Order: sequence, then structure tokens, then C-alpha cells
Amino acid sequence: RVINRCYLDSLDGDFNEIEGSASFVDDTYARLLVDFGFGFEAPYNLVELDGRDGDAEYEFAVVSSPGFALWVLSRTPEMDPELYDLLVDRATDRGLPSDTLVATVQVD
Repeated sequence: RVINRCYLDSLDGDFNEIEGSASFVDDTYARLLVDFGFGFEAPYNLVELDGRDGDAEYEFAVVSSPGFALWVLSRTPEMDPELYDLLVDRATDRGLPSDTLVATVQVD
């Protein structure tokens, strides 16, 4: 199950939520196809996690839709700026579209 939630355009914008499903492309569990019911599946690639071992929840993830979009996700409203810059640099080095990133204001 995949759930995307956001406020459109600003924190005062309309709340938007969509639910879909995902299937793994291969046994790395890093490449998925996500289906939100629009008649096609979109690629969703896990580029980087915070490296935690075992069943511990990750604190951040870097995800891409090849050639289209890049997201830096955090479980906390604020991410250390140095860590964020490092992740963006790594994504750029991998040829991912980091120039399209938009920092989103989060609430606690």
C-alpha cells in the first residue's frame, strides 16, 4: 500500500491524499512500479536509505522516478542541512534530476 499526502501549493492549500499499490520489479526491493489507478504504473526507485540495519525504521530516503522526478523524504519536519546537501550531491552524481527539487515547508 502506498499513500501520498500533501497540501496543494501551500500549508493553507487543500489537503490531498491518494492511495495506491506497489509491486517490486526485482529482488533488490529497490525498484517498484506504483499504481494509483490512472491506467498505468509509474516507476519508483529507492536510491538511498539512511543505512539502518534490521527492522529499524529509516530516517530518510531518496527516491526517483527515472528521468522525471527526485524526492528527498524525511520522517522529521526538518532535515539537517548538511545531510540534505550531501544527499542532493550524491543524487546529482548519479545523474538524477536534482535541479527540480523543491524544499517543502513542513509542520511539526
